[in-house]
This record gives sequence, C-alpha cells and structure tokens, in this order.
Amino acid sequence: MNLLFLALAAPAEASTCGATVLEELTCSSTVSDRITSTDPSELGGTTAPNYYSCGTPYAPLSQTRGDHTYSFTCQRTGSVTLEVSGLDCDLDIYVLGDTCNPYSDCEAGSTAASTTTDSVSFTCTAGATYYVVVEGYGWGTTGAGRCVGSAAGDYTLSFDVSAGTGCPEDCDDGSDNDYDRDIDCDDSDCSSDPYCACDEDGDGYDATSCGGSDCDDTDDTVNPGERETCNSVDDDCDGTVDDGVTTTYYADDDGDNYGDLSTTTAACSRPSGYVTNSRDCDDTDADVNPGEAEACNGIDDDCDSSIDEGLSVTWYLDADGDGYGTAATTDSDCAQPSGYVSNDDDCDDSDSGRSPGTSEIPYDGIDQDCTGSDLSDVDGDGEDAEAAGGTDCADGDASVYTGATESADGVDEDCDGTIDEGTIYADDDGDGFSESGGDCDDASASASPTGTETADGTDEDCDGVVDEGTRAYDDDGDGFSEDAGDCNDGDAAASPGATEVEDNGIDDDCDGQVDASATDVDGDGYSPGAVDEGGGGDCDDHDATALPGGTELADGVDNDCDGLVDEGTANVDDDGDGQSERDGDCDDGSVATYTGAAEVVDGVDNDCDGDVDEGTRYTDDDGDGYTEEAGDCDDADDSVHPGGEVEDGVDNDCDDQVDEGVSDLDQDGYTVDDGDCDDAAGWVNPGLDEMCDYVDNNCDGTVDEDCEEDKSGGGGSAECGCGAVPPAGAGAMALALIVARRRRR
Repeated sequence: MNLLFLALAAPAEASTCGATVLEELTCSSTVSDRITSTDPSELGGTTAPNYYSCGTPYAPLSQTRGDHTYSFTCQRTGSVTLEVSGLDCDLDIYVLGDTCNPYSDCEAGSTAASTTTDSVSFTCTAGATYYVVVEGYGWGTTGAGRCVGSAAGDYTLSFDVSAGTGCPEDCDDGSDNDYDRDIDCDDSDCSSDPYCACDEDGDGYDATSCGGSDCDDTDDTVNPGERETCNSVDDDCDGTVDDGVTTTYYADDDGDNYGDLSTTTAACSRPSGYVTNSRDCDDTDADVNPGEAEACNGIDDDCDSSIDEGLSVTWYLDADGDGYGTAATTDSDCAQPSGYVSNDDDCDDSDSGRSPGTSEIPYDGIDQDCTGSDLSDVDGDGEDAEAAGGTDCADGDASVYTGATESADGVDEDCDGTIDEGTIYADDDGDGFSESGGDCDDASASASPTGTETADGTDEDCDGVVDEGTRAYDDDGDGFSEDAGDCNDGDAAASPGATEVEDNGIDDDCDGQVDASATDVDGDGYSPGAVDEGGGGDCDDHDATALPGGTELADGVDNDCDGLVDEGTANVDDDGDGQSERDGDCDDGSVATYTGAAEVVDGVDNDCDGDVDEGTRYTDDDGDGYTEEAGDCDDADDSVHPGGEVEDGVDNDCDDQVDEGVSDLDQDGYTVDDGDCDDAAGWVNPGLDEMCDYVDNNCDGTVDEDCEEDKSGGGGSAECGCGAVPPAGAGAMALALIVARRRRR
C-alpha cells in the first residue's frame, strides 16, 4: 500500500525495541497501508515477556503475524485518540511506551474483532515518545475476521484531533494541532521548523522578504543557484524569465514552412504560424522559398539571391534572317526574342547568302558556308584544284592528285599528264609493247617480244630464255657454246672433245679437220654432199656462213642450209601478214601486227606507229586526263570530260545534261547558280521587285510580301504595296527587254 502524507514525515528508522519505524506521526498524519501474509512479525509473541499485556477486550494476547510500527512524540500532556479505518479483516492496534516492549510497556490497545474500523485512546506525557503498532491478527485466525487473499490487510491510520490535545503542531497545515491557539509558525513548537524560517522551501536560500535572494520561497526549484529553464519562470531569480533559453521563431505567413527574418518571436515552444528558419525571401508567396526549383519568370524562386540562374539563354542577332546569328549582338532571356537565334555561327550577318547552312560554291573566292575559307579541295584529297591555283587535275575524284599511285584505269591519277604510266597497260620504255602485251621488261626498250637476243645475260626477246642463239649460249645442249669452242652449236654431236666420225663429212671434234678424206673448202666444219650419202650437208662449201645449223642472216643466202633463204630475218614476212620487218612490220611473229593494222586493247602497238592501244577506251587521246573508260564522253575534245560544265551548248561534264546550272534558260540575266528560283519564267529572278501576282518574283522565299489588298479576284491590283501585276503577254515582252539588259557573263 502507499503511504499518504499530510505532514512532513521522517524516514523509517530502527527503534530500540528492534522494530522498524515506518513513519513519525503528527496529528495531521493519515497513513494508508496493507499488512500482507508475508510481512515479518517484529513485535509480539506467544509467551512472556513477548506477548501484549494490554488490550481491550482481549488481553493478554499472543500476536505472531506481521506488524507495522510508527512513532509519535507527545507535545502536550493529555488524551490522544488513534483511529483505524478501511479494514477488510481483523487487525489490532497497540500503543507502546518509549521502550517499545509489548509486555512491560504496553500503554493501550484495541483487540476487538472488528473488520471495518477500530480506535485506541491513551494519555500521553509531553515530550515522551510512543510507538503505535498495527498487528495483522487476521492472518493467523480462522474465524470470521480472518484475512483472505493477496488484497487483504488494508488499513488507514489517523488521529482524532477533536478527542485530545497531545498532538504536536504541524507547521504548515493551517490547523492548531496542539490546541494551544497558536497555528503553524506562530506556535513556539515550530520555531525550529525550516518552513517557519526565512527559507520556507528549504532550498538553502532565504526569501527576499527576509533580505535573501530567493524570489519564490515556496518553490525549492526557484533560487539563484538554479539553472534557467524554458518554463515561463524566473528559475535563477535574476529578474528575467527564460533568459538565454528561449528559441527564436520566424513568422511563416504564406505557410510554405520557411520563415521571415523580419518578423520574429522568442518562445519555449513553436507558436502557431511560426517556424524555426528565416530563409524565406518572400513570405507572401508560398511558391517562393529555398525548396522551390528556379523557374524562368524574372523571380528569385529558390531564394538564392539570383534570378533565373541557369535558365536564361544567350540569344544572337540574326540581322539577315538566314537562321544564323552573330556574337557581336546578344540578348540574354528565357524566351527567344524576335530577330534572334540560339547560335552565333554566321560569318556575315549582313548577307543571307553566307551562313553554315548555305552550299559552298567552289573556286569563287567566297566563303559561303562559313567554314573560314572558300572550297578549293572539293574531293577532300588534301590538294587544291587547279581552278583554285592548286595542282589537283581532277578535284572531283579523291584518288587523283599529284603523287597518287597510278593504276591501270584510264585516269591520270598522279596529274603528270600521262595516263596509266607504270602499269601493265602502258608502254613505259616505248618499244611498242606494254606488260599486258608481253613486254618482260617495260623499263628497257631492248627487251620485248620482238627483241633480238644478244649475249648480255638478258632475255631480250621475252621468251623466257636468256642469250639463246648467241655465242654465249649452248643452243644444242651439248655442254659447249660457240665461245666455249663449239664449232656447230646447232649440232649436239659436234663439240670439242667429241669423237671424230670418219666419212660423215663433219668436223665432229671441232679441231678444224673434217674426216681424213673429206673436203671442207670454206673451213666451216662441214663438207659438201648429202649426209645420207656420206657428205657433211654443207650447202655451199665456198661460203663459211652457210652450214647446217648456221644462223640465218638477211643476206640472200641460205645460211642454215635448210632450203629457205633469209627466213626469220627483216627481209622475210615470217607471219604472213604481207609485211616484213623491212617493210615496217614491228612484230613479224604476229599476223595482227603490221603498219596499218587496227589498234586493239591488248598492250601491243598493233599498227606499228610507236603508240600502244591509242584510240581505244583505255587511252587518253585528247590529253585531258580522262579516257573513255574513266568517263570521257568525247576523247577527241580536251574540253569535254568529267568535271565542270560551261555555257556552250555542249555536255562538257559528261553527265548527259547540257549547260545545266550555268545556262540562263529564260534569258533574264540570271542562272540557277545566280539565284534564279524559276529559270523558265522571265518575271522571276533576284533582280526584280515583288509584284502582287502570287509568285515569288524576287526569289526571296516570300510570295507577294507587302501587298495590302485581297487578290482573291485573280487579277491583282496596281494599288498593292509592291509592284503591279504583269499584264497579259508580258512574258514575251519581258524576255525581249531582259535580253536587252542581259548581264555579260
């Protein structure tokens, strides 16, 4: 049970009798508690000197259950009555003297078997201490007053102050407890009580009424030694309430949770309509605060002291209206101002014909597309065109430039004026044959399919054999050449060291003697007479150049004794094409090659004029750097080839169009390249004024600009703000007039 205090109670203490004193009672005390079945029995017993010797109506009485003990100091001799109420089982009450002995010092007791209320009265002596004991008798009996259950044993102990005068004065209850007509601090009993001193609250500081510094002597938490807390009280008695402990709050009139620095209040807790921050730069607009995203509206939405930061755009003046601006004149704004664009890429804002969106016209010295220079290298091969003062002979072909590798394609790739030189189709050494025509060494004019073999270690006739038919070559395969002593290199049976065969008419061992009996008048190693008749086969034994296997010469003699004269020499038409070398046949081994033959694409000089394949698709006949194979549509005219068109009624650039882009079809003095937006209409060109005729007469991209009247009737009006509508038949008249004023080109 809880103890209820109506007066300042002393802490429980151990008495001289061994009982624990739960509280020192005064006349204003009211104590409620419970004796349980497990409380110890500190006083009383079953035999002397431990049982209680007094009590009404039963005494002596043995008490062995739990008990509660209280002390009481008598203030004035007289009668004192103690009451016990709120009982739910049989509890007994005793008053013991200052020795606290139940047997020898029992002053009074009530042992009635009451289960609701009880009381005991006794006469006290001033200054004497008495002990009030509540015994849990009901916890040991089986009768009607027994205590049953964990909630049993309750009691409330109090004084009946109207029944006696022995109670001490309570100094702070407003009652005359001891009935001496002096109340509280006016009673001499309270002279030493702290409540009645200048430190009424007992906090160690005298009240200001006594000259002290305690500004509230009724509250022991208020004095100069306390720390100020935020509670609307001057806790430290410095004359200021809540000084240094309040929080400053800022008015939030627009309800966006951000406060106004100019409107504040100091308080312990946040007042309604206030916040703890002062970051709002406009407390009248809930959409303006540090939590908002900056919008492009001329307002500092996020309160960072910058307006529209990161959102405004720099715009550039576009004076010529070509969609490109100049950095010389700018405007910073969120929205695009009229006449301004978002780029500064224009290189000439006074000329709408010059901007990055304009097509560049090469070689005119004007930078139309604002790249920083005129286009002089159209094909991007790193070399300017000849038309721009460069060396590129074909600026429309990136594979053509000086230093390029020549290929066999009919094009002068390296711009040296010669086509396909160094390739298999070119006759680089001028011997009448290219590699494709069988020339085995096109760097040497002495080597070709019609070349004459000499003893020089080179295959001059391109037959894959070196020096054959010369003195340095072993033509008959007997291991000896003429230079090695072979006296007949056309006969493998005749060589130095061979065995001489008698009676065959041949100098078999090349010792200068023919058999023993044979005759060799000319000393060529062969005797006359048929071989099958024992002769050596010499067809003319008086001519040392005529012998079997000899070399045929152009001398009218059968030098090799084969029955044919001069075959294989320049005097004889060996290929049967009607011409010998002496007649001009440059290859007497090919019936297709002779003077006057048709030239074909075969890498051979078919007509023996010194040029290979001239007049064919692979030859640049007009010297303009292009062959028919490379796209030249007229290889007899050096002004016609893939490249540039001129106004001459000819398809100069071989694109199957005549004078395209350069001719003035309507003869108004302007071509398409000059800006004529309709080259079939004489009333349309950049030099005309606009007329109200539903036509863009001045080619500025706008039809009938500045016309003021509705032309829905069809005829237009001379009252329009621009020129008048042209009359019927005006086209022919305009052409006549324009021809007269046609610009010279």
